[in-house]
Amino acid sequence: MAFQPSVDDLSAADSTPDDSEPALTPDVWTPRSRYDTICVRLYDFTRSNLSVLFTVVVALVLLAKLSLTMVALLIHPLIAGFALLSVVPALFLALYIWDSDPLSHKNALPLLAAFFLGAVATGFAYLLNTLAVDWFHGFGSLSMAAFFFLWVAPVEEGLKVAAVYVSPVNRRLETALDGAVFGAFVGLGFATAENALYILTDGLLGDGGFQTLIGRAGVAPAHVIWTAIAGYYVGLARENPRYRGALLLKGMLTVILLHGGYNTVVSYMPAAAGVATDRELVTQAGTLIFLLGFYGYIWLKLDHLITRSRDLADSGSTGLRGPPPGRSS
Repeated sequence: MAFQPSVDDLSAADSTPDDSEPALTPDVWTPRSRYDTICVRLYDFTRSNLSVLFTVVVALVLLAKLSLTMVALLIHPLIAGFALLSVVPALFLALYIWDSDPLSHKNALPLLAAFFLGAVATGFAYLLNTLAVDWFHGFGSLSMAAFFFLWVAPVEEGLKVAAVYVSPVNRRLETALDGAVFGAFVGLGFATAENALYILTDGLLGDGGFQTLIGRAGVAPAHVIWTAIAGYYVGLARENPRYRGALLLKGMLTVILLHGGYNTVVSYMPAAAGVATDRELVTQAGTLIFLLGFYGYIWLKLDHLITRSRDLADSGSTGLRGPPPGRSS
């Protein structure tokens, strides 16, 4: 007689655990005490407000870094006034670029964050440049040029471009013009902190005097324009994912060449013209001519990028297009 399983046997078989499908188990740990609850809420708050906390930390770092410098400048009010004046040309450039993008007028807080991030980047750049300057002594007479092109320009421009990417700036970066605006204010923050640093070390503690103040006033607008150009390509890369890598590379290479070329010419021009007293006027005249030509070129380059981006926006076009004949982006 064949064996017939009973109803009880079938029920027992159904209740047998299946090793192939492990049963769900409750959480091993759940918040029980008030201390546990505080830890859970603190973690949730930190995760949901990470960008805000990061901005606060950056502001505190900036305040700590500049506090001693500001105290030293206040001891010498006249030099402190020149320190503020040294960034006025750069400020006007940043405001012009900001005014070129009507969409950026809605909220000034991201621009303030960009300024702070640029100022913080100055500290890292100063540290890295100081550590690496001795590495290039083996290049002989070209040591400074190698240092500028292979280290200073890539490091400083890389840090400033990285600042453009950091939240909350990155969340509002949607177009090429947005990138130019945020880049300009990152560059303004970088130039402001760098000027304060050089004025303290060379102008107050060194022998640079007012020559340092005048020189820093000439450098500050360059930082604004360089980072605005790089930021433009960051925004353009956001609009054109297909060419993102190529656009980011183009922007970085452009500003590295401009930055390295500027530093190299300004550093080598006195030696090329001669440092004797009777040739000092020739050196100053040559430097002035170079600066006028250099700033004229990079300003026209940036203005062309801004105008082209606004024309595309006004026509309702998006995406990467080939430039008109005879012109390039």
